[in-house]
Amino acid sequence: MAINLKSAYRINLKQQAYEKNHLFIANGAHASFGGCSDDENEAYEGTYQLTVASEKRMVLVYPPTGGKDKVLKSCLMTKCKEIFDIDYWYPFIHPILGFEYEEGYEYVINVKHYLDGNGFYYELSKIISKTKTDSTGLPENETTDN
Repeated sequence: MAINLKSAYRINLKQQAYEKNHLFIANGAHASFGGCSDDENEAYEGTYQLTVASEKRMVLVYPPTGGKDKVLKSCLMTKCKEIFDIDYWYPFIHPILGFEYEEGYEYVINVKHYLDGNGFYYELSKIISKTKTDSTGLPENETTDN
């Protein structure tokens, strides 16, 4: 079942809201413990398994520098049952440190999720599989006309 990219993006917004709430809590907890070294500013939040589609999609997102006008961004399309109990593709708008994506391959990867003083980020932990295939059920690219 193909899903509308706007619906998938709304789900990704829920993910971002969840992460922002965790960031607020983590920063509050960090402040209450007092002075920490730079190494202690990172807070490991967990490891997630993602399936990454063989193609990226253009998605309308808010720019990271702020602003109220959305911009088109090329995003990995992912599935993650650990975050959402869903079985369709949604845009993953954040970079994954250490992950070198190659179009035409579908990946199953483990990523570590961290919080630090500048926000959150993802880092590749392990590539479980890399299969040459065409991912099915991907939504269409968004345009500025949507």
